[in-house]
Amino acid sequence: MSMNTRDVEQIQTAMATSLHEHWRLFLVEGIILVILGLAAIVIPPIATLAVELLFGWLFLFSGIAGAITTFLMREAPGFWWSLVSAILAIAVGVVMLLWPLSGVLTLTVLLITFFVIEGVASIMFALEHKRELSG
Repeated sequence: MSMNTRDVEQIQTAMATSLHEHWRLFLVEGIILVILGLAAIVIPPIATLAVELLFGWLFLFSGIAGAITTFLMREAPGFWWSLVSAILAIAVGVVMLLWPLSGVLTLTVLLITFFVIEGVASIMFALEHKRELSG
């Protein structure tokens, strides 16, 4: 699937028009990001807590979405590994949201644990798919 020169020029024109019309939004976004960055430098504990809470919500929502997707596709190979992954994400999200101050102290350990178990579950999921596809 290739794009011809006319399509590329139309996309470039649309991008340039959009940037020209909304430059104030980019300016405001930049100012807010600079202020947040400076605040993170000046008050690192609050920035760390904010990041920990953000990760908690991300894990919780991704786990819920993963669980819903897993149950919708329950006939697909790798159901149990996908379910383990979703439950793990929900559990990590709940722990990070219920105990945010202790989560700040143990965020690294939680992330290491999550990524190792998630990696193993993903590997097993992929191998089960490969086995199903190969026969």
